Amino acid sequence: MILRRWWGLLVLCGLLGCDRTFEEVEPPSITVTEPDLSLVQLAETIQLQVAATSNFRDVQRVTLDGQDLEYNAETDRWHLAYRLERGLNALIFEATDSADETRTDTSYALFTSYFPTLSPLTLQEGRGGHTTTRLTSGQLLIVGGTPVPGGNAVDTYYRVAPNESDVVFPQRAARAARVGHTATLLPDGRVLILGGSHTAAPENRNDLLTTALLFDPDNNSFAEIVTEGVPVRRLFHSAYLIEQGGEIFVDVVGGLGDSDSDANTLLVPRDDQRRFRFRNDSLIALDFRTGVNIFPDVEPLRPGLTYTPLQANAPASTRYLATGLGINDPATGRTYQITDDGINLFADPRRSIVEARTRHTANLLQTDFVLVLGGWQHEEGTVTDAPGLYVATVDRWFGFPEGPGLRPAPRYGHTATKFIDGLTQWLVIIGGYSPDGTAIAAAEYFSIELPLPQ
Repeated sequence: MILRRWWGLLVLCGLLGCDRTFEEVEPPSITVTEPDLSLVQLAETIQLQVAATSNFRDVQRVTLDGQDLEYNAETDRWHLAYRLERGLNALIFEATDSADETRTDTSYALFTSYFPTLSPLTLQEGRGGHTTTRLTSGQLLIVGGTPVPGGNAVDTYYRVAPNESDVVFPQRAARAARVGHTATLLPDGRVLILGGSHTAAPENRNDLLTTALLFDPDNNSFAEIVTEGVPVRRLFHSAYLIEQGGEIFVDVVGGLGDSDSDANTLLVPRDDQRRFRFRNDSLIALDFRTGVNIFPDVEPLRPGLTYTPLQANAPASTRYLATGLGINDPATGRTYQITDDGINLFADPRRSIVEARTRHTANLLQTDFVLVLGGWQHEEGTVTDAPGLYVATVDRWFGFPEGPGLRPAPRYGHTATKFIDGLTQWLVIIGGYSPDGTAIAAAEYFSIELPLPQ
């Protein structure tokens, strides 16, 4: 049909004479102009406006999932009031022109309810660069940090309920004095604490803490454990737990650390990933992982990235979302596939509509849904309040509308800890620093409703 059409046009051109280049006739193009589908939708029913154009013919019909849209000649748009299901919606449009040529296009809309609110929980003293871990009892363990950006770590910790309604006073433990560390909940209910520094502005490797700690909630104590092999020497990194074949592993990714054995060497952003086996209350370094560069094309790399498994209880071989790699990186998020032997299989950039950031939080809400909150924007020296929600199944980032009461307070160096109540998932946001560098003592809740995975 296409060859006959082109032949007819050439014959006609030969008879009449043509001075301009022919354009190939294409099916109609479809663009959603309203609402902005890159943002989370707060209304169950949205008022769709669609632009459908063809380069030569009139568009006669536009449908969405078999429903006809109504054409408005004044706006030159096709309109439909469309009801969304809670969660991710695939909108399948079909446009037909006067020659019955059609084009099908798919857009995505995310409908949810979310509520950022102040929490009754208030720490006696604000801090950033700390860790918050949800214990098996439901309490929160808040360890270390510093009340001043770039300051020295405090030797205090909190053990509180997430809905504590009074000002909470810390407990003191010398071993708790670290900042920029990670805290990983183990299957037996204890907490493994790795890395960190005496100060949030370390100058060389002598400032780093290489001792690994175990917090035992039964006796409320911290104890040093043995590390076999090269210890963790970094801060503002990520760590996550893997259970495989009855063994427990912890992977450590990114951060700020030393690049060689010289104690006076300046610290640099780490671009590698290391694996440790936890066995008999010892940490065993699996050094074949050392030096595996998982961010080879990001310059400059920034500490404070997050590295989030895209499924709960992730096996050793799974996908991860890395966010906050570098401010000059064209993508604020990348997905990675890790093989069973720990080697990076692929790194695929994911361009994002959410703002670039580091020192943020990233929580897996459910398989393939990751919520990013807060963060520091190095390029402009500002702190963002813009949440972002990444949906891996369709490789989309969704932003959140601006307006009073629609976003949590801007902060960086904070923590966000997830709880689930039916369809509602809520996060307790604790600590961090405001745009003027003040350490935040008051906590916030961020609740969001998504359908349970099938």
